[in-house]
Amino acid sequence: MGRPSGLLLAASASIATAVLTAPPAFADAADYDGLPVDPNVITDSVAYHSDAPVIDPDGTPGIEIVYTHRDGTRAISDRVLVLPDPQEAIAALDVRRGDALADIPGATSRPMAIGQNGTLITGRATNGQSESVLLFTQGPAVAAVKFSGAASDPVPLDLVTDYGKQQDANIHAALNTQ
Repeated sequence: MGRPSGLLLAASASIATAVLTAPPAFADAADYDGLPVDPNVITDSVAYHSDAPVIDPDGTPGIEIVYTHRDGTRAISDRVLVLPDPQEAIAALDVRRGDALADIPGATSRPMAIGQNGTLITGRATNGQSESVLLFTQGPAVAAVKFSGAASDPVPLDLVTDYGKQQDANIHAALNTQ
């Protein structure tokens, strides 16, 4: 047949690039349902209920769900985005970190041994509530878990840690990351 044309080579390169940079394949959006963590499992209770999950929040592949405590004083917002590659996940984590620091003036930040690049930002949000935001990546995914409550009732560190470890395990299992 001879030598391949430049057009054929360009098309092959484009297809290879698309295959290499596409986010992990899911059969459909319902597959994201296994990513968030139900806080009732972590707390061994039935104290939290959830709103309907938002699939592909802000047009980005992933899921977001908000769990509210039955007494209405605490909430956990769990957002997991599935991006094309780990570098984009790290970039998204940096954006989320900036957003959290802007929302929590005078916040403290500390590393967390959860996933990759784990960080916990805590303090009093501009709305007066206590907030703790756990951020981490796992392969091409970035997780942002926000714990909100009364100013006098910050989330216990062990709950953040247990929740984060389970979130990391869910992502690892769903995406088969290393």
